[in-house]
Amino acid sequence: MIQQGNAYWRIGHLSAIVAIVSAAVVAVPAGGAALRANRAHPLDSYAFVGSSLSVRFGPQDARRRGSARTMPQAGARPKLGISPTFIKAGTSATVRGSGLPVNIKVEVGFVEANCRCDASPKGTAKTDASGRFRWRYMIPPKTRPGAYVFWAWAERLGRTIHAAVTVTTPPLVGTTRVYLPNCGTTWYMSYRPRSWSSGCTGGALNLSKLRWREYGRRRAQAIGEAGLREPCGAEPCFKAGIYKAQAKLSASRPLRCSAGTLAGAWYFSRVQAEVLYRNGNPFGARPGWKSSIFTIKAHGGICHHTPP
Repeated sequence: MIQQGNAYWRIGHLSAIVAIVSAAVVAVPAGGAALRANRAHPLDSYAFVGSSLSVRFGPQDARRRGSARTMPQAGARPKLGISPTFIKAGTSATVRGSGLPVNIKVEVGFVEANCRCDASPKGTAKTDASGRFRWRYMIPPKTRPGAYVFWAWAERLGRTIHAAVTVTTPPLVGTTRVYLPNCGTTWYMSYRPRSWSSGCTGGALNLSKLRWREYGRRRAQAIGEAGLREPCGAEPCFKAGIYKAQAKLSASRPLRCSAGTLAGAWYFSRVQAEVLYRNGNPFGARPGWKSSIFTIKAHGGICHHTPP
């Protein structure tokens, strides 16, 4: 932390050494000569946008940061909003800012959340007489799905404001695919999986070696092998054996996701699993097929893809 008057600078991971000289900032590239600072600019005109360097201005700096013509309205709080918050790669997002100083240029950027990568601006916008701006950005088609952040910075604002957005993958959100939820939740979904579990625990109904006889938009059917934990007895349950038996799985009643990396995709909300119990099974169950039905609904409409 470096203090100059009422200005505080926190320096993190930078490729250049930053020095403050008489109210001017000189950027010194590692191993290189110092660059000349523009003394015509006040101290607050220098700011690094990103997680590596932050600036907090004191009262003296705040008094000289712009005239009343560019300062935000009294009580205004800078905000940044994104529409939509879940967006497919290759489509456009709308960024809206409010509560900013009026009639100023704003730099806007897009970066992966929690990423120490390039935070350079992607474009600029200008606030109107009410301190608002609107900016559109095309998400690159090859953007990986996940959490991202839009940020906005202005010289007269003195800090960066952020808004989160989730990028989905268009190829996964097709009308011809219906996904199967796993582990009892739509947070783990895949297409034609080789295994399935009612809860992804040792005591759950776990099916493996699935071979799909049918996989359509309304129904899917497969055969495979069930693995059931045998009764624990006096020993800890993790030491209990696994009872293996023939199994059948059928999925039906497709519903649609509204959010997540699979926003817009369809999933099977009803799963029926059948296990063939043999004579002398450790559960004391009657020989024959035993059926269990599981209903799975997307909480908040959120669905996420899990590779098989």
